[in-house]
Amino acid sequence: MLKFIKNLNGHSGCEISLFKDENKFFVRKKSSSKEYNLRLKKQFIKQSKYDLKIAKTPKIYGYGYDKDLFFFDMEYVQSIAFCEYINTIKITELVDYIKMLFKSLPINKSIKNQYVNNIFRQKISNLNKIIFNKNTTIKYVFELLNETDWNGVLQSPSHGDLTLENIMISTDNKLYLIDFLDTFFSSWIIDLAKIFQDLEIKWSFRNIGPDTNRDLRLLIAKETISEMIKSLPDGENILLLIYKILLLNLVRIIPYLKDKKTEIFLYSGIENTINIIKKMEAKNENSYYSMCR
Repeated sequence: MLKFIKNLNGHSGCEISLFKDENKFFVRKKSSSKEYNLRLKKQFIKQSKYDLKIAKTPKIYGYGYDKDLFFFDMEYVQSIAFCEYINTIKITELVDYIKMLFKSLPINKSIKNQYVNNIFRQKISNLNKIIFNKNTTIKYVFELLNETDWNGVLQSPSHGDLTLENIMISTDNKLYLIDFLDTFFSSWIIDLAKIFQDLEIKWSFRNIGPDTNRDLRLLIAKETISEMIKSLPDGENILLLIYKILLLNLVRIIPYLKDKKTEIFLYSGIENTINIIKKMEAKNENSYYSMCR
């Protein structure tokens, strides 16, 4: 007999509830409106097809409609979000989990998409049209993004919103990914940019404030994953692209700002990312000239 247990906290805008069917617990994710049905279906399909090497996704049990609202049922995993666990995790464990996450990325399923430049430029153009109050910094951001060659962004299966809030550590110490999201282009490189949104900008912690212990662990996680990226073929350029996608992600938040505190935090993150990109480009340019001597 199906029994409702409680509603669960989530950041997806959907209704997430815990149920029990006989002796088995499961989670139901239900659309918030008819208009959102299609997006949730895409997320459901993405989650059901996403095949990882090490990290896992909750198993899908079924799907359907409740009063014209689409839902799907999935495995209930007792776990804690990475953004919460990071304060108490041992450094050695942290490094191990970051390595596990990186090794789970579908890098070997990457393909080149001949239209990737057009896809990104269209996204940037659309964003440019809806951001009306552009200061000097935002104007520079759009110039930088428009000048970028996006051909290095490889197409692959992706999560779509791989923040530390959506990476879970189960009670048996396994990694789980939740809250998949449809996106304008599917790539593990874009997933890494989402992770850097937390590791570099600390977006998931914007309402909490500084914490020396947590920030040290975020720095270690960022350095660990950065070194793994740089070990890839063309890794330096991939890391630069990740920061440029991070910049694009941050600018995409601007139309949704609702308070001054978040606005200040976001613009600080944008300026910080610009400075990192400038340093990386200067380093790459110096390396190029050194090779040419």
